[in-house]
Amino acid sequence: MDTLRALTEQYIHIAKKWDEARDNLPYIITNEPKEGAFIEDDKQFIEVASDGKMSLKYTERGNIDVLMTTHSIDEFLYFLFKSEAEAYGRGYAMQHLSPELNFRKVYFQKAVERMGTLSEEWQNRLQEELNEILIKHP
Repeated sequence: MDTLRALTEQYIHIAKKWDEARDNLPYIITNEPKEGAFIEDDKQFIEVASDGKMSLKYTERGNIDVLMTTHSIDEFLYFLFKSEAEAYGRGYAMQHLSPELNFRKVYFQKAVERMGTLSEEWQNRLQEELNEILIKHP
């Protein structure tokens, strides 16, 4: 369980940059759940395998879907904080809706700004990912 401990400690440390006091990961934690194990619907959960592989999964209508899987703690943390930064950006854009503003541009800008408070590398990576979305779906 060293992987889970390291993941949790780094998550808590990074979250402090957002001035958020957290004492654990905000997800259900499992160790390779057995077939038929019950996890409440519409919940995200982290599964940590004995080989250190981490997966972020969610349940929907009784099905378990995988959002991402990796052995890299940094990659996993990026994905977790990216989700939180995007949620922040969407929330900000929703609160500041106006005909003059493009919702996605405001949402993306705020998500990138938020991620930038954690890591310049993560900020640049998210900016590139969101730019690709805008290019493919203007």
